[in-house]
Amino acid sequence: MKSLISRFIVICSVIPFSSCMEFESQELAYCYAKNDDTLLVTLKYEGIYGAIKAGFDDRSDDVATDEQLSEQQVAQLESVLAGGRAFFFNNWISEYSRAGCAEVLQKMKDGKGPEMVFGDPEKKLLRALLDDVKIENIGFYLDENKRLCGAQTMRISHFTKFIRLANEVFRRQFVAKLLELRKEQAETVKSSFSRESIDLLEKALDDDYDFLVHEGNLLRVQFPVAKLDYERVEEETQEDLPEGVRLDFRKGVATFEMGRLGDEKVVLQKKCFTGYSRNGLNYIRAKRPKLLHQSKAVEGILLQFLSGVLAD
Repeated sequence: MKSLISRFIVICSVIPFSSCMEFESQELAYCYAKNDDTLLVTLKYEGIYGAIKAGFDDRSDDVATDEQLSEQQVAQLESVLAGGRAFFFNNWISEYSRAGCAEVLQKMKDGKGPEMVFGDPEKKLLRALLDDVKIENIGFYLDENKRLCGAQTMRISHFTKFIRLANEVFRRQFVAKLLELRKEQAETVKSSFSRESIDLLEKALDDDYDFLVHEGNLLRVQFPVAKLDYERVEEETQEDLPEGVRLDFRKGVATFEMGRLGDEKVVLQKKCFTGYSRNGLNYIRAKRPKLLHQSKAVEGILLQFLSGVLAD
């Protein structure tokens, strides 16, 4: 279930690499502008650096050091600076990618996309991800510990429409997945959900269930599930949730909630990785010095953006 929900919340580009650009922590803040039905989001990446540890597809001729990024890390960083990409707490893997959305849309049109139902609702959602999401790179700054940090803004227009389209797609994908879920349960696949949870899901789908709900600054991801399955989800996810996300279970429904109705803005924070080095900062100072700003100036831009003052 989790993979289906995340598939259209974030379009992911996953590429094997030996070491990647990382950030030690992230702060995400958002507020919903009711007057123009827009979600305003700011993202701060704190402690940006090129990982030195080896991993997949390791190449001895392209190795990062404490002082210098690898060629592949430079390419990754430059692709972000080119625009249209934003990251959500999980390093440089879970992301919104404008180019990725366009690629998935084209592959689906050509019948070469992921194994999933694809029709007008999926096409409309991908179009909304392209047409209604705007990313702006604000630049880099140094925090109080002299670490390299970066900031972006994200604007999601017609947010109510986006939520409605996403819910329609989720329902279609879950309906298509039901037989597979029941097969996994019958074969006692380790990650499978219980028959009770699948029955609850099927009943909810018959009633046009909404998996995403938004009321002002309260955002909720919810899905029907049996208590035993919820306890497993809680055990697997509780410690890894960003600060500000609440996991709960009420009347057969598991919920991930962010914000509250009366909040002026919502702030989520998460520690992501450790091992900061100066290699990213050295690269920006040498190759992109004009993108390095005073921290107070960057903070002012982010606060102004969340106030809705900045023009489209």
